[in-house]
Amino acid sequence: MKVVIIRSDCGFGDRIITLTTAIHYAKKTNRLLVIDWRDHVWCGNNQEYDFDYYYDLKLPNYVPLKKFLTMYEQNKHKLTVWPGYAKVLTRPYNKKQNANFDNAAYAPRDALGYSKDIFVKIIKDEQEDIDANVVILYQYVTRPIQTLRHFTGLIMKEPLKIKVNEDPFKINVLDKGIKYNVVHLRGTDRMNKNSFKNGSSSPEEYTEMMYNKIQSDIKDILLISDTQVLIDTFIRKYNNKFTIHQTNNKKSTNNKSLHNQEAKNKLKLNIEMLKDFYFLLRSENIYTDGISYFSMCPHIIKKYCKCKSVEDIIKVDEYIMEVGTRMGIPIEQRSLREKELREKGLIIGKSET
Repeated sequence: MKVVIIRSDCGFGDRIITLTTAIHYAKKTNRLLVIDWRDHVWCGNNQEYDFDYYYDLKLPNYVPLKKFLTMYEQNKHKLTVWPGYAKVLTRPYNKKQNANFDNAAYAPRDALGYSKDIFVKIIKDEQEDIDANVVILYQYVTRPIQTLRHFTGLIMKEPLKIKVNEDPFKINVLDKGIKYNVVHLRGTDRMNKNSFKNGSSSPEEYTEMMYNKIQSDIKDILLISDTQVLIDTFIRKYNNKFTIHQTNNKKSTNNKSLHNQEAKNKLKLNIEMLKDFYFLLRSENIYTDGISYFSMCPHIIKKYCKCKSVEDIIKVDEYIMEVGTRMGIPIEQRSLREKELREKGLIIGKSET
């Protein structure tokens, strides 16, 4: 039995990048794919609300976590696990173990048996696959976002589907076939008082920068943000120019991102965030500041979904090369081999999220 397990303790954008990297790696190496999101950032202290509570994954090699753990208990004495410090698979990894993964991800190649580029090298045929039966793919520090073209769609399970279908925006806009754009305003940990990592120096300047990006005659705008002051500023300045919609999601009033805020469990926050992700994917256009992975991931996924040829894919890859510099992604992690681009089967279909 050959398996790759995804583990993480970061935001949803990073999780999607890690997931699509693991999908590519699993296909390349004929491994079963397991998603272990029992970490405190995703679940809080209630591990029932892991990835499989919200989604199924439409892949023949996907195995839900609980099913895998049963298989593992029956066969664990015959299975090897890599890296060696990830020994207890039946429990979520703890902070000490996370530190091992973090240190290894930043370390030179093969330090501690792990390196930040090892899975990219395996995918690119520059290194043989790891021998172990069970491989842990921890979140990517360098975020190889070109793997987003392997996003194959997340199938909503009933708890999430019910909440999405009950949302007023879904009922009053999406279900009526009204076209809309999304403007995503990212504050919290991307801002220091009134200074933002996208180069703007105030909420006024930030919202003006985002308004100037809009090149569309669509009047309906879904405003998504984790920061109340940005929402208030955008509405005050541009309410007469658009029909602005909001969801009733929790907003932050400080510099701590919502996914890092303490909560006994993250069910409500996750539902709110996943609804936003759903609406992002179904919008006509996404206007993002180029810093947030939460909105940049669906923005790029939508670009790949529109590809009809290898040439179209290359254009999206070139676009990623441009935004990657701004997002802090090293060139060596963004490069994809030409041979792979010219193989058949690279075009992905529409998301089923």
